[in-house]
Amino acid sequence: LGYYSPTMISLKVDQSVLNRLISYSQPKLYRHMNKLGISTRSFTTSWFLCLCMENPLPYTLAIKFWDYLFCFGDEMLFHMALEIFFSQKDELIAMDDADELLYFMLHGIAESLNEECFVRMLTKVGTLHPKIASLRTYYQSTEIIKFDSHRMDCTSLATKFGFDGPEEVELLWKLFVSPEPWDVLLTESHTEVSWFALAIHRACYPREPDSFCAHGLMSGFLHRLFDVIDVNKTGNVTFKRYLKTVQTLRYATREERMQLCFGFYDFDGDGQVSLADLKLGVTLISDMVEGYKHEDKKKKRMELCLNMIRRALLIEDSERKIVLKSFESGPFGLQLKTNGLGTFPIVNDINLDATKAKGIEIGWELLGINNKSFKDFDEKSVYDAIAKVEFPAVLKFRAKEAVGKKIEDAESYMLSSTRFAQVIQMHAKTYAIFRLHGTILEHLNQMNIYQPTPTKQASSKKGTSGWFKFRSKK
Repeated sequence: LGYYSPTMISLKVDQSVLNRLISYSQPKLYRHMNKLGISTRSFTTSWFLCLCMENPLPYTLAIKFWDYLFCFGDEMLFHMALEIFFSQKDELIAMDDADELLYFMLHGIAESLNEECFVRMLTKVGTLHPKIASLRTYYQSTEIIKFDSHRMDCTSLATKFGFDGPEEVELLWKLFVSPEPWDVLLTESHTEVSWFALAIHRACYPREPDSFCAHGLMSGFLHRLFDVIDVNKTGNVTFKRYLKTVQTLRYATREERMQLCFGFYDFDGDGQVSLADLKLGVTLISDMVEGYKHEDKKKKRMELCLNMIRRALLIEDSERKIVLKSFESGPFGLQLKTNGLGTFPIVNDINLDATKAKGIEIGWELLGINNKSFKDFDEKSVYDAIAKVEFPAVLKFRAKEAVGKKIEDAESYMLSSTRFAQVIQMHAKTYAIFRLHGTILEHLNQMNIYQPTPTKQASSKKGTSGWFKFRSKK
């Protein structure tokens, strides 16, 4: 029934339905209660929430009523309430004091009921279904209009999530509930990926066509993003989670976007991205951008993923080969040579045993001394700089690269978040999706990484490719 949802909006609707049914069946009693200023909401809340247990029915009658409720459905709640008003109408109309009437409905009504009410009620089973359905539809639409963003503290949400102001949060709330207003309001969350996709489409990709949501976002990309955002695995995405996602896709720093992207690729949640994770992520995003599955591109995608792993190995090995050596005094005893522009001087020979004892080897590159880079220096410039060095001095070397033997380990290598950030740019589609420069397709075209290829479905329409329409380039 939705009574126990965070908003309790379904309870409000059914109380409104009951109020209208009372006005139809007992107009005199209805007018009398209105005259005294008593709302049925003041005492029917416990009726609906507790299914009439203890109030208004005593325990023995409530247990029997539950049998009818589970057998015939929630219509029996309304039959029971109407039967109570019918059986007690004379006594209630005779009460001229609002406090007396309210006390009776809250505490005295159970003593006045017996099993005769069940006899009359059972003769009417099925008669209220059409009225309840019609009235629920009407009051649901009414509650949707009343249940707007003003019930939330939009100002604090805007500050917390980094939006321009409460107006932007109000707009995002409207986009959040727009896919299925009533179902979303019941729990203030998205329980269907399709709702989440539509809300993300309207908030983050408004310039893309509707087909982008139907076939691009729903190709698997947002199913995965939904799982990433649903950190507690509850099967729904709350409004605050939605706000955080929109903020990240719209305004976040590169580090925040990369964190979301890393979570997207970490399918098994172990804090690392394996080759299998990388392949899955690349496939989802490529299918999203291209609009249909490319079976013939499986080998190319696999090779791309392997190249990203190899690149990470090269970076790691290069960083591990950086060596710092301290000298309290000179000379250094190094014979250096240079190989031209774009390189660093290389250790060609070592003349002092003390320098050899520090572990420096022939073939190492001398990157600089005391934070002064030697890149592009010729031999004369290097020796001139060395002659002016102040002690103590720190020499920065890069050892000889020996990474070839590690390339074969690519399939078992695990990318950390840092390594992932360094290599994911090699998959330009991922970089475009999570950077959002302009529209996705404009950004992809500017980077010359996606050229439209007509499909069978789209070949009859000029300028249409995959799921997207392009303007012809002049």
